[in-house]
Amino acid sequence: MSISKPANATPTPPAATADAQWLATAEPVVLPLVEEVLEVGKVKIEKEGMRFRKVEETHYTEVQVSCEAQTYDIQRVTVNQPVAAKFEAYHDGDVLVVPVFEYVPVTEMRLMLKEEVRIAKRTERFDRVEPVQWKRERVEVQRRAAPDQPWTDVNEAGTTAATAQPPDVA
Repeated sequence: MSISKPANATPTPPAATADAQWLATAEPVVLPLVEEVLEVGKVKIEKEGMRFRKVEETHYTEVQVSCEAQTYDIQRVTVNQPVAAKFEAYHDGDVLVVPVFEYVPVTEMRLMLKEEVRIAKRTERFDRVEPVQWKRERVEVQRRAAPDQPWTDVNEAGTTAATAQPPDVA
């Protein structure tokens, strides 16, 4: 008995038959898959910069000063007079009088004013020059247009003046 193919059957191409045989006998093939991923982020880029430095300056100046000096003249006056009772210090014009008492033995006890200490205050006024130290703070401002540009000084009016490029300080 013979097998015949139907008349309307299409023949199998030889290449398709070879692929089918290869797939049946070959090891599995791994095909890599590639996917592109987009990450969005920020990067800090210096476009222009400013730096500030606070400077404390010390100055010395001579200043005319009006001075006043007070001195005291002390004078001891011996009195040796008996008194009835003790009394407090008192003023005799601009002079402060401080009484000094002493009990003296006699046939009877008597209070004697032994001496008075007179203290007079003198005030002298004079002018002299005194050296004075004073401090002041100021802020120095520098600007640069780009990282590769030199630093320039910014004055109080906001205008810049070119300065030499100092070494970078981190």
